[in-house]
Amino acid sequence: MVEDEHGRRRPTPQRVCRLCRLAPDRERRLLALGALRPRELVDDAYISFRYTRNLAAGQGLVFNPGERVEGYTNFLWVVLLAVPALLGIDIPTAGQVLGGLCAGLTIFTTAFLLPPASPLTWRRLLAPALLALNATFAMWAVHGLETALFTLLVTLGVRADLYARTRRGWSGGPGVWWALATLTRPEGAALFAASLGYDLVRRRRRWLEERGWVTLLEYGGIVGAHLAWRLGYYGYPLPNTFYAKAGLSWPLIRRGVGYVSAFFFEVHSAAWLLMVPAVLRARRDARLGYLVWMASAYLAAVAVEGGDFFPAYRFVVPIYPLLYTLAQEGTWVVLRWLRPFAPARAARVAVLLLLLLWLPHTFAMRRSADVESAGGEAFTGSLKMAALELKRHFPPATTIAANPVGALAYYSDLHVIDLLGLTDVHIAHSPAPELGTGIAAHEKGDGNYVFARKPDAFLVGNVLINGTPPGIFMTQTWPAWLKSEREFVQRPELKQWYRRQFLRLPDGRYLYFLQRVENGPHSRPYENM
Repeated sequence: MVEDEHGRRRPTPQRVCRLCRLAPDRERRLLALGALRPRELVDDAYISFRYTRNLAAGQGLVFNPGERVEGYTNFLWVVLLAVPALLGIDIPTAGQVLGGLCAGLTIFTTAFLLPPASPLTWRRLLAPALLALNATFAMWAVHGLETALFTLLVTLGVRADLYARTRRGWSGGPGVWWALATLTRPEGAALFAASLGYDLVRRRRRWLEERGWVTLLEYGGIVGAHLAWRLGYYGYPLPNTFYAKAGLSWPLIRRGVGYVSAFFFEVHSAAWLLMVPAVLRARRDARLGYLVWMASAYLAAVAVEGGDFFPAYRFVVPIYPLLYTLAQEGTWVVLRWLRPFAPARAARVAVLLLLLLWLPHTFAMRRSADVESAGGEAFTGSLKMAALELKRHFPPATTIAANPVGALAYYSDLHVIDLLGLTDVHIAHSPAPELGTGIAAHEKGDGNYVFARKPDAFLVGNVLINGTPPGIFMTQTWPAWLKSEREFVQRPELKQWYRRQFLRLPDGRYLYFLQRVENGPHSRPYENM
């Protein structure tokens, strides 16, 4: 820690990358591949990073040491990041680099998504170009989550399926890609089932004889081994996050349908009309039919899950290569329709007009990415400051409770109770009668259970950071956000065991929270630690 000109202690500036020794701002500009300004990572990414750090430290795949809870849905992402962690590389930096590499490989693979494997021509460049220009694709690649890795594996799985259908016999491959995709995101299982379902529909009974059994062996061997390990290590067949987020109700499905619809109808849907000619040709072109089938199956799975609460359509990103390839093929169909009626110059004008049709879509995606990036900058940045102050003032054995637990847990190194249940078995399995009517993944909670666990500090108001001086703010009503917080603060004995407390942050604002008092009411209503 260092002292500024006012005598306040501030964190010592840290180098983000031990390997390349770059200043943090410049490093993040390079990692963003020039697509976006440097921003903080999304808070949820730090949940995975904490699992990775504990794994690399020899404590196991756990969030809190000693508690075996599968609070992640991205097993492969967590394990891959453990490799650079063991080499001493900063985990968030490694996540950005790996995400950027996956994004670049996805763009390259998209150019060769459709068979035959002919040399790269201008006809194949539209889809990868649109993908490279999509700011939401770039942002989610370097935002710390597994989205770019999952998108790459989905694209490779689709490509392997398409190329396998152009050969005689079977050489294997798709089952492996779908298995790796499933280990990265649970939606990979839905895509694998859709792939086999397409074979079953198109080939009827011959699918098992010709290729289905090999794919099943590939997929079942990898996913089955992971499932056996999961049952032995965590005790549940599905990740804890599934129980915390998922369910099956009409409100949930209605919210998911609205999420999928918003993507096509709010983000300048005129550009997506270019997919229509490709869809019309799907009956005659099995390749396009397969893309339509897989994209529809994935969007249906997202709708059943209830969508996502993040802006910038994170859950749709994995099928961007499929959608843009359909739009690419639809564009060439339109040009073929125009060719008999227009000379060469008119055809070039038509190409220009079609490309201009994509400009509003491209700018809309950039605005959507900026909204999410700006939110992450303000939210995650504040949580990091709060976590570092908590770490400085509380001993390592301290237990804190909060709604967002990513950056707080990663930077504070304290024991954290997750009020939303992502990393807590009890809350994840608690009932949620109104599932689907609130914010996605924020609907479960149990404040009475949290109170019984006696956390040393309870962070109200979704981590309450405010610039109002304590003399005024301590006498005001503090907000309680979501189910666990509301139930916790309504406990009649709350004032007996908890007092209001605050910490001054380096930027001059204050972190307000409740601190437990073991011996009953405290003589002072509040104080600055």
